[in-house]
Amino acid sequence: MQHDCAPSSLGPLLGHAAHLARERMDARLSRYDMTPAQTHTLLYLCGQDASVPQREVVEHLRVKPSTVNGILDRMEEKGIIRRTADENDQRQKRIAATEKGRELRDLVQAAFQ
Repeated sequence: MQHDCAPSSLGPLLGHAAHLARERMDARLSRYDMTPAQTHTLLYLCGQDASVPQREVVEHLRVKPSTVNGILDRMEEKGIIRRTADENDQRQKRIAATEKGRELRDLVQAAFQ
């Protein structure tokens, strides 16, 4: 596919490049039954020393709390994170990666090296 190198064509070229990069990332992650949002969440959680409040995950991902709930639900079903009640406030949840999650993080990181 031949592209015009004029400055006005830069936007579409960047859009096309981003689309191709996303397709390749999705294909690599699909081997591990992971979405980009789940991977981003897992990498964040594995980088923490301890469990984190769910509201911190919401802030880190910069999405609605309901969206984070869905992401965490699917990750918990896979056994890669665990949610526990905060000892100081039972209404709040704390999130941590499981050992299985840490192993999966290692596999995913190796796939992108």
